[in-house]
Amino acid sequence: MATQVKLENFYEGKTNFPAWTAKELYDKEVFDQNILNWMSEDMIRFYPFSSSDSNNATVMVFYFTTDKATGVRSWLVITKEDIMNQTFSQNDFYH
Repeated sequence: MATQVKLENFYEGKTNFPAWTAKELYDKEVFDQNILNWMSEDMIRFYPFSSSDSNNATVMVFYFTTDKATGVRSWLVITKEDIMNQTFSQNDFYH
């Protein structure tokens, strides 16, 4: 996921930082206009996080898929730990 890679690169080595909003990350050239447009969709949420937040703080949630048999939606969740430690895999999603 390109957005996660941009976040990983930006936060790499940072140990003390505020909870920057998506707009502030755009101003810092972490996000481009396409990412901001993508984040404005109903099925995507971005939650600013700071260095003082717990590692399991949710950073992004977005709709992944719907099971055709059951109708259950799966949501992909990226945490602060995923960003800071670059540990995210597409197996990390919630129903």
